[in-house]
Amino acid sequence: MICSRLSEVLPHLISQNQGAFVRGRSVAHNILIFQDLIKNYNRKNSSPRCALKIDLSKAYDTVDWCFLERLLIGYHFPIRFVQWVMVCLRGTSYVLMMNGRLQGGFKGVKGLRQGDPISPLLFVLIMEYLTRLLQLGAHQQQEFRYHPLCKGLKIINLCFADNLVVFCKANCGSVQMLKQVFEEFCNSTGLRANSSKSHVFFGGVSVADRNQLLKLVQLEEGTFPLKYLGVPMRPTKWRMADCDEILKKISIVKEVDKLCMWFLWGNNGTRSKFHLTSWTSVCLSKGFGGLGFGEGSKWNKAMLAKYVWEISNKPDTLWDPINYHKFVWKRTSMPKHRFITWQAVNGRLLTHDHLNRVLGQLESTLCPVCEIDAENHEHLFFGCKFSQKVTRLVHRWLDCIWPLSFSDWSQWIGNMRRDVIAMIVAAAFSATVYYIWFNRNSCYVNHCSSSVECIVDRIKKDISYRCNFFSQRKLTGKELVFVRNISSV
Repeated sequence: MICSRLSEVLPHLISQNQGAFVRGRSVAHNILIFQDLIKNYNRKNSSPRCALKIDLSKAYDTVDWCFLERLLIGYHFPIRFVQWVMVCLRGTSYVLMMNGRLQGGFKGVKGLRQGDPISPLLFVLIMEYLTRLLQLGAHQQQEFRYHPLCKGLKIINLCFADNLVVFCKANCGSVQMLKQVFEEFCNSTGLRANSSKSHVFFGGVSVADRNQLLKLVQLEEGTFPLKYLGVPMRPTKWRMADCDEILKKISIVKEVDKLCMWFLWGNNGTRSKFHLTSWTSVCLSKGFGGLGFGEGSKWNKAMLAKYVWEISNKPDTLWDPINYHKFVWKRTSMPKHRFITWQAVNGRLLTHDHLNRVLGQLESTLCPVCEIDAENHEHLFFGCKFSQKVTRLVHRWLDCIWPLSFSDWSQWIGNMRRDVIAMIVAAAFSATVYYIWFNRNSCYVNHCSSSVECIVDRIKKDISYRCNFFSQRKLTGKELVFVRNISSV
């Protein structure tokens, strides 16, 4: 009864960054979010970032009961309900058995019992306390900076039971705040980090800064791939070796099916004995003439379909806002602009760094526009002087700005409004990306660059033309003024 009542309220109390033992949440969401956040850790030009994967030592066994009682009261659970929970905890006792004989026992003074259905629910509430402490620390500590992609969603940590990952910008102020908050959390709850099994991961951090941060956190630096919730994770594409774990699990599913067949029909060492009924028929429900056995491969497909359905139909999950694909395909943008922007946001344009990796040593990897620095996506759209001048003039024309780094691009895209002004700004953004790439190709192929003013004029004409989409639409006063100003070019 206590568990069922507690389960009812957990979805309303627990933040979306926790995926375990909360109705309607899934381990897949945590895995997808974590994979998205570590995606650029191997890029040399990425902004500094870090992730701390913390192993909580004997998490259930060390929970302080007095703290837990105060926590439940702090969550405004009814006093009688709190008393029921504490009676269950304080009634814990242990019996020692040596050589098959009982040797006495003792009363418990702390901890949550393994196997007790209420234990994981209470532990979720404890980890929610950490989440709220971190959010409070981020609000109060002016030097704290969120990890890329996390500011709009206010993500600092991901929890799945006692699996904890904490994220932030890789600077001393941010890491110091995380350390102070975690120490406060440990002192209050009785939990501790296992330093030998905890690691910190860096992306875009210099050697000097890395050594300074390692000294601060007193943890070893981890290497990729790392295992998170049983899945190997790395910032690049999976390699063949990473798939071994998944292949083993698939083999296990097939092995379970085989054992079930042998149970029904017996076996001759390596295969089932002769039988006339197919395994598919056996796995049909009893209402359709089968025995109701679960077919492993179909169960697996059903679970995958469930995850796809949740991602498509549950916009309240954290992973969905991180997905920014809908922005790129807004109808206000020209199709060719959308396609190039989609490639740019995903780092898939054939810049010199990609060509050099695919084709081998190129004669030159310099940017064909400025011919100063090596060309990659970061340089072409943010570092090249030509691109900077184009972007600055477009910003002045629109009287608004967009971020000037890939990590901030993604966050800005995910947080965009859905009004007319935002749609026009999105179209201008796509047009700017397109014409920067168009001019780059002209420099590469024809050794000829347009002027900054010429490129900006093309962007203005395209966006002015696209504003005709809104001529028959009912607009607010602010939107009407904005559309008229843009269309007057």
